[in-house]
Amino acid sequence: MMLNSQTTNPATRDLQSLSTYIFDLDGVIWRGSEPVEGAAESVRRLQAAGKRCLYCTNNSKKTQKQFAARLREMGIDCRDEEVITSSVATAMYLAAQFTGPFLVYVIGEEGIITALQRIGARVVPDIEINNETEVDCVVVGIDRKPSRKW
Repeated sequence: MMLNSQTTNPATRDLQSLSTYIFDLDGVIWRGSEPVEGAAESVRRLQAAGKRCLYCTNNSKKTQKQFAARLREMGIDCRDEEVITSSVATAMYLAAQFTGPFLVYVIGEEGIITALQRIGARVVPDIEINNETEVDCVVVGIDRKPSRKW
């Protein structure tokens, strides 16, 4: 099969032929606390046309459930598992690296802790961390907590 510039150049590809669309959240669907004008309507039109819409973010603060709820509040029909966060991607990677239970120290917030617990990781709380504590890995995400033991 020969490919020509029309099939390989994304600028000339017929968007109608695509079955799945992946949207970044921050700056595409919303900016800060405000929805991007026309974003929800565009997603609803794609969904009405039978297109699959997924959402991604590098924001590790919140859970998939929290992001999906925000999308629904904006009028976008969305299931929790249609949102992939950096926390979920990290958890998926670690699940492939460790064949059994593992200990992880998290410098981060609810989103990353929840994703790791969901795959069976034991998140070691700050109170248990000292110079003698052995963990299998450390995961770092945004952390707005004012104090840490380290």
